[in-house]
Amino acid sequence: MNTTTTIAVSPAEIEELVSGFQDHSLPAERWTHQAHLIVGTYFAYHFPLEQAIYYLRSGIITYNVATGGKNTHERGYHETITQLWAILLKAFVQKKCAGLSLAESCTALLNSPYAAQEIMFRFYSKDLLFSTQARALWVEPDMAPIDVAE
Repeated sequence: MNTTTTIAVSPAEIEELVSGFQDHSLPAERWTHQAHLIVGTYFAYHFPLEQAIYYLRSGIITYNVATGGKNTHERGYHETITQLWAILLKAFVQKKCAGLSLAESCTALLNSPYAAQEIMFRFYSKDLLFSTQARALWVEPDMAPIDVAE
């Protein structure tokens, strides 16, 4: 018996999450890993990588502050994780989502191994990824090059 549940994302859900992220009305408890991925996929789908990173960086920093969070050397915004996910999401959209709508792309991502938080550790050791340097600045992976396999 297959107990795997497929996650489906609707255009309305994407709009609600992206709008709430951008105008800071999304409640902090709804800013989950899945929400991060949907918002990140929105920017990866619509913009070149550098622009997507810019929008995510500035958006996460301001969203954190607006919802009562802090961006410090111990919590809040993390530059390397943001760039890593932006790179992964852009590569996923380009390699795996040709011809798919944004909602279909988000659904494909969330039902793939690339949605797992632990994927970060394919590329980075915990010591490096959770260092103050990696939080503040982009650092290159120390485990493997960043890639979305064909």
